[in-house]
Amino acid sequence: MTATPKYLTVPEFVARLGDEAEQLAGTGLRDARVIDEARLADPLVHADGVIDGYVRARYPRAFVVPEVLKGIAHDIARYRLRAKGGQQTAMTDAIKEQYDEAMRQLRDIASGKLTLDVDGDGSQPEVGTVAEAMGGSMPPDRMSGVLEGWR
Repeated sequence: MTATPKYLTVPEFVARLGDEAEQLAGTGLRDARVIDEARLADPLVHADGVIDGYVRARYPRAFVVPEVLKGIAHDIARYRLRAKGGQQTAMTDAIKEQYDEAMRQLRDIASGKLTLDVDGDGSQPEVGTVAEAMGGSMPPDRMSGVLEGWR
């Protein structure tokens, strides 16, 4: 039994793929093809594992899945499906570039360059939370005393 994908569901994946879903996971006669959902669930569950590997260190608690993670899950699963097939599911440069970009985004999330909207409300993370990992300080202003007494 295949686990249920958590970042992008099979119906969401099929909707994003459009006609390509039949090509990648369609079974049956040409006029009566049916989508094999189990075939699509496996790469989505794999994408979940890859995403968790990058994201869970910064976002350890359950959260509302941001749209960016759905897109990343789509690109990873689509790449994985295309990589499995033969001539019929040939990899295009665009699919490879989308996969590479998804992996770059995951690295940016892990390093703190990209912050996720895990509350789903469009706000920034609360100060002191795991997601709010960056801080800074500046030395006191030295310029205010430089021109003191100048007329």
